[in-house]
Order: sequence, then C-alpha cells, then structure tokens
Amino acid sequence: MTISENGKFSILGTCHFSLFLHDEMKKRSMRFLKYLFFKYYYWQERMGNHDSSFMVLLFMSFIFMLYFFDILFLRSLFYTNSANHLSKIWVVLVLWVIFLILYFLLVCGGKHKKILKEYEQEWKGKKNLPAILFAVIPFVLIISLIVLMACGF
Repeated sequence: MTISENGKFSILGTCHFSLFLHDEMKKRSMRFLKYLFFKYYYWQERMGNHDSSFMVLLFMSFIFMLYFFDILFLRSLFYTNSANHLSKIWVVLVLWVIFLILYFLLVCGGKHKKILKEYEQEWKGKKNLPAILFAVIPFVLIISLIVLMACGF
C-alpha cells in the first residue's frame, strides 16, 4: 500500500482511492449553492428588495431547515422509537447554524458580489426551474408526510 502526496493511495498498485473524497462533488455542491443564491437574489430584486443578501440567506436557511426536518420526519415514520419532539430552541439553533454556514460560504468578504458578477452572463434569465423546485419540494414532502401520518402509515 502506497500513499502519494496528493492524497491518493493504492493497494498493490492496481486500485487507486482518494483520501480527499468527493472533490468534484464539493465543487458541484458549491456551484449549486451559488446558483441558488444568484437566482433567489434576483428574485428578491424583482420583488423590490434591493441588496437583499440577508433575506436570500434567511430564505435559503429556511429551505435547508425544512429539508432537515423532512429527514427527521421520515425517520420518525420508519422508526417508532425515535424522538419526535424537537424543542423550539433546537429549531432556532438549526436555523442559525445553517444561516451562519451559508453566510461564510456565500456572503462573507464580499463573496456574494463576486457570485453575482461572475455568473450573471450564464444564469440571468435562464434555468429557473431547479431553483423553484428546490424551494417547493420540501413543502410538498412535508405535506405528504403529514397526510401519510394522518392516514395511519
């Protein structure tokens, strides 16, 4: 077994594995976050809220929080022994942790201005469906899960 300086190791020189997994996945995830920020920022501008990076981060945090709670809700459907109750303090804590992570990834140090300038030609006026679906899916999922719970699933 040998390990190279770029983090890859091989077993008997045949199979190569990366210790720094998912570099491409990280790039795609960050690009998707930038895309969402870009689309929601211009959506806020169309609504009349100029320089709305705070509102965009709050909206994105809320959507990610809904995805988090959808996962918890799904878990409670399949594992009856799991805790179904989250206190209000945990809800607020999750929202602010997500908000802070998004702030440092997208806004801190003027990153949001670079995102808006860098991707304006590529994304402005195009490809709105992924951003819309990303915001709608957690609502549809949570309503579906509530209906399933009410039906006795």
